[in-house]
Amino acid sequence: SAENLTTRAYSPPEMLAHKCSSVSKIDIYSVGCLIVEMVTGRPLILGADENETYELQRSFFAAAERYFDTSAPDTDRSDCLNSLIETYQLSLSWKREHKEQDLRQRKHLIDLALKCMHPEPGRRPHAERALDHEVFECCGDEVRDVARYTPRDHPV
Repeated sequence: SAENLTTRAYSPPEMLAHKCSSVSKIDIYSVGCLIVEMVTGRPLILGADENETYELQRSFFAAAERYFDTSAPDTDRSDCLNSLIETYQLSLSWKREHKEQDLRQRKHLIDLALKCMHPEPGRRPHAERALDHEVFECCGDEVRDVARYTPRDHPV
C-alpha cells in the first residue's frame, strides 16, 4: 500500500493505482503537495483512504485539465489556474496584506506545485528544472547553484 512509503496526501495517482513510477517522479509530486500545504496550511487532496484520495485526485486533475494542456492559449491556462485557486481555496494561510507582489508570488508557487503534481509522471519536472521556475528568480544564481550541488560534484 502507498501508506508504507508515503502518506496519502503526498502520494501520486500512479502510486495509489499501484502502477510503477520512478522514485524521483514520486518525490517531485510530493514536493508539489508540500508547496500547496505550505501556501494554504492544509493538504490539497486527502481522502479517508487510498481509494477516496485517488478519486479526489482524478476529480482535481479533471478540473485542472486546461491548465495542464500546454497547447491551450496562455489566457485559458491562466484562467484555469485562477479558477483552481478559487475553487480549491489555494490562498495564503498567513495574515498579511495581499499586495500585488504577494499575489503574484502565490500564483507562481501554485504554478510550480501543479507542475510538480502533473498527473502524468513523465511530464513532471526534474528537480533541476523545477529550480529554474520563476518562483526562484528572487534567489539569484548563487542560491540556485548551491541548491543544485550534489555530493558527487565534490572532489574526494
